[in-house]
Amino acid sequence: MDKVSVCFPEDQADLTGIVVRAVVESIMEHPVCRRTVTVNLEHGLHLVPCSMIAKIAAQFDGDVRIHKGTQSVDAKTVFDLMTLAAEKDTLLTLEAEGKGSAGIVDKLAHLFESNFEPTGSNAP
Repeated sequence: MDKVSVCFPEDQADLTGIVVRAVVESIMEHPVCRRTVTVNLEHGLHLVPCSMIAKIAAQFDGDVRIHKGTQSVDAKTVFDLMTLAAEKDTLLTLEAEGKGSAGIVDKLAHLFESNFEPTGSNAP
């Protein structure tokens, strides 16, 4: 891979710092969190688990998506989730973008880890 150098004229040296700050601020405002999970339900993701996913995803202000291979769906929409046709042992990638993205991905991953069984105060 070739190295790329970016040079600014001396009178624009401050521009480098401004660009770097803007990139860092953008990343901080729109963090992305991803986690891979496995569908362990005997009958895969059917209506009830898809409803549970959508209910939790709807609590998040940012974008929440679930990926199966090259297919990507809105996790806040039950119909979209059903189109995944995710059978037992299917690998899915949970993805959230925005402030608090790690928290929503954790909640969704917990659904998969608990086989969608309601537990304590974290029940959907």
